Amino acid sequence: MNLASFDGRLCVLTLDRGTDVLRGLEEAFLSSGWNEAIILNGIGSLERVVVSYPEDKSFPPKVLRSEYEGPFEVCSLVGTIAKKEGKPLSHLHISVTNRGERFYGGGLQEGSIVYRSLQVFILAK
Repeated sequence: MNLASFDGRLCVLTLDRGTDVLRGLEEAFLSSGWNEAIILNGIGSLERVVVSYPEDKSFPPKVLRSEYEGPFEVCSLVGTIAKKEGKPLSHLHISVTNRGERFYGGGLQEGSIVYRSLQVFILAK
């Protein structure tokens, strides 16, 4: 993992092969001392993606979870991370494609693993 800062607020986090995306982002958030972070986008590849999404229009929603094996190219990675009782609270969404044939997306979950590398563009404070 490598974190480069341009002005103290705009950062690029590079996650290496085999890293769990959600855990890597939350680890960088905590070690950097940020209080809030906006994930502007992410580019790179995943070997596996795990997403969640609502089953239907019921409220509160029943949340389903799907796991897909790649490789995948990341099309977008956006959301927020904030502190709640000293722990990271993440709300992140991801979309990926396999060879441009199918797209998958939803709420990013643990178990989404970097294939080659993933660069995440972050605005933090």
